Amino acid sequence: MLGGCTRTLHERDFLYPRKNGVVPDGVERRNLELTAADGTQLRGWLLRPARPRGSLVYFYGNAETIRDCQRRLYWLADAFQLDVVAVDYRGYGTSDGVPSLQLLMQGAAVVYVELGREMFERSPAGLKRWCPVPGGRHNGALRA
Repeated sequence: MLGGCTRTLHERDFLYPRKNGVVPDGVERRNLELTAADGTQLRGWLLRPARPRGSLVYFYGNAETIRDCQRRLYWLADAFQLDVVAVDYRGYGTSDGVPSLQLLMQGAAVVYVELGREMFERSPAGLKRWCPVPGGRHNGALRA
């Protein structure tokens, strides 16, 4: 005697689209492509509200990419009216290269040098201080 069960499979059993959420009306996204000293291309986003009160360079958690934390980035830009910069680490997301801790630090320096002056001049508060933004596994630097 043979026994068994059957189940009808549908497309919804195989397809799991990501839900991007709503992009705030007042936040503009600019794609970034920065070149590190060794020629590696680092890619990311600059999110800009109409009238920023400050700037945030955001370094997200291990093994994440911009796509993984895009809702959080847009929320930070909109809720706090901050210019937000996030760049995929080397070897992750859309950035080229091979990841390492030393190269991660070099990538952060590239972001600061390439975008720092533009962000500071755009914000009405001017450069006052940089401080770490604690957040469990998420890190950032806030200019207030």
